[in-house]
Parts: sequence; C-alpha cells; structure tokens
Amino acid sequence: MVEMVVALSLLAVAMVAISGVFFAGLKAASASATRTSAVALATRETEAIRAVPYARMGFYDDQSGRVATFEGMETVSLGATPPIGVTPRLVPTATEAVGPVTYSIRRHIVSVAAMDASATYAKAYKKTVVILTWTDGSGPHTLRQDSIVYPGGLGPHGGSTTTTAAPAAVAPTAPSNTTVVVPPDPAGRSQLDVTWSPPVGGGAVTHHIVQWSTSSSFSSSVSSSPEQPATATTYQVTGLASGTSYHLRVIAYAGSARPSPPSGTASGTTLPAPGPEPCSVTSLTVTGTGNDADQGLSTKTYLQNGNDRLLESLNLVVTQAGACDGSFSVRSVLTSSGAADPSSPYALTGGGSSTDNGIIPASNTAWSAGVHTLTVLRAGVPVVPAVEKTFLFCADTRTPSTNANSC
Repeated sequence: MVEMVVALSLLAVAMVAISGVFFAGLKAASASATRTSAVALATRETEAIRAVPYARMGFYDDQSGRVATFEGMETVSLGATPPIGVTPRLVPTATEAVGPVTYSIRRHIVSVAAMDASATYAKAYKKTVVILTWTDGSGPHTLRQDSIVYPGGLGPHGGSTTTTAAPAAVAPTAPSNTTVVVPPDPAGRSQLDVTWSPPVGGGAVTHHIVQWSTSSSFSSSVSSSPEQPATATTYQVTGLASGTSYHLRVIAYAGSARPSPPSGTASGTTLPAPGPEPCSVTSLTVTGTGNDADQGLSTKTYLQNGNDRLLESLNLVVTQAGACDGSFSVRSVLTSSGAADPSSPYALTGGGSSTDNGIIPASNTAWSAGVHTLTVLRAGVPVVPAVEKTFLFCADTRTPSTNANSC
C-alpha cells in the first residue's frame, strides 16, 4: 500500500509539469493562428487599397477616423467632403471578427516625395499602411503591412510598373452670373427661377446641379436638384415655403467625381401666402312666413285687422363671403320718417358662415303701414358697400293687390 501511494504521488508531480507544457503549447498554437489570420487580413486590405483607381486612393477630410499626417507624411486628401452622390471607396478605420478574435483595422494613405539626380518630385507616389491590433489568450498584438503605389504613366517615377489609375479628369471652373427671379403670383409662392452662365474653363461639363438652402453659408438644410444637362442655364426650384428667403448656387461637373467650385450665391424670397379673403355681404332677403295668398311674399306683408301687429313673422337671411365674424344684425326703419321699427335692430345667428339668419316676430306691436327700409349692420354699423332692401307693409284689406309692390 505504501509503495502504491508513493508511485501515485510521483505520477501527480510529473503530470503537473507536463500540463504546464501542454497549455503553453495550446497558447502558442492559438497565437500563431490569430497572427496567421491577421497577416491574411492585412494582405487583403492592402490589395483592396491598391485596387482602387490611383486618383481615388485617399480619404475625404470629413471621414471619421482620418488623421492629417502619419509619421510626418501628409495624408492624401480627395477633398473636404464627398461630392453629391459619391460614396467614398475607402474608410480610415474598421473592425472585423475572425472566430473569437476581433481585429481593429486602421488604414493610412500618405503622399511620398521622390528624388533623382536633378530634382525632387513632391508627392511622387502614394504609400499605404495597414495596421491591425487584437488581443487573444496570449495578450495584445500589433501587425503592420506597408506598400507603395506609383501613378503609372503619370510621371518620371511611374514608369510602366503599374496601371492602378488613369489620369484624373479636370474639374470645370465655377459657373457665373447666377441670378434668381421670383415668378408672378401664384407660382411665386412656392417657386424661384435661377439662371446662370456655364463655366468658361477647366474640364468639359457633363452636367450641373442646383443647390438651395435657407442658410447663406449652406451649412444646413441644403437641397439639390436632379442632374441638369451640360447645356442647361436655367432651372425652376419648386416646392418651396411661402414668404421664405432662399440662397441658391450652381455646381458644374466633369463626371460625378469632378465638381467645380460653387458659383456665386444668389438670393430670392418667395411670395407670401394670401391672407383670408376680407368679409363682404352680398345680399339681404326678407320673406314672409305665412301660407295664405297674401303671405309668404318677398316684397310686402300685411298688418292684422284692427291693430298694428304683423299678420306674419318675417325671415331675414344675410349672405356673406370671406372671413366674417358673425356680428351681423338688420336695422329696420319707416322710410318716410326714419323712425325705428319695433325691436330694431334684429340679431342674426350663424356665426359668420355663408349665411346668417334672423326673424322679425309677428308679436311685435306699433308697426306703421308704408315702405320700410332694412339695412345690414356689422358690429352696429352699416356694411360698406351698403346692403339694403325696401319692404312694403300694408294695412289690412279684404282685396289684396296682385301687384307685388302695392297693397
């Protein structure tokens, strides 16, 4: 039994030593695998950069992660911002997961000078640098891969070693003489017409784009037209807000990646939207409400036999247009004397809709036979132009006249 215990103890000591070697081997194998993946990624990234046309091998200044210089060399700039409709071919930073390991990728593209026996050539070629960083079971790691790209056929250092790019197209000069005209109402409420002169230098124009903004610096809310023909010199900007000032400019293009500088800015203000139509009264109608042959008339009514009350009530209808507030009434007077009729003026209801309605009740007393004048008031004042109607009030008679204007 003692011998067995001693033997197991010796075996345990040996296994501990061997296990350390085993795990160290696993860690080394894992580190080797992740580095192999990193080398493959760096090679792929380098070749992807080299596959981009030489003229587009670089970054725009506003791309996230871009740095102005790297190791004292200037980063290749393609411009301040990508032209409208252009998606950058390359980005400065990225990440990619391979198995359980995530690699951080940083790309640098810098200009390098060259020198021969007689001269120094600034920015003679471009240098690409791909840097990968990652962390695995053995700790953090960094891998870097450098490459140089010559502009094949473009200079003394290009030679015929590569054909990564064709010569870059030349951008046109800026359009000029930009003017803005506000068309007549109603088009001018939402439209501005812009005119310009085409560029006189630089590359051949393939199309124009008109831009407009409420910001004079075009720093926000910038809208753009569809591509306009190379021969175009006018464009109608539609769908604008009424009563708003806009700033407009024109950019010429020699291909989608070669914009000219913007033209001078011209400004215009769309016409304001019309206000509500002013209130106006168009008519006053007065109609009796009775059903007998001498009632329900629109020109005359009758008094009751033996007293000074109306034989029937009278309906009043005022028709109006525009933004009316409903403060209408109708004043009634005996035309010959100007004396006010009973309970005049008469209030109307309807709230300023297309028609307001009122009634002269038959219960009122102290009416006089004769011609009466009814006048439309607004807030107690006769409307302008005046809207009036005369109405004949007849004394009771057994032989009513068939004439609409006599008793």
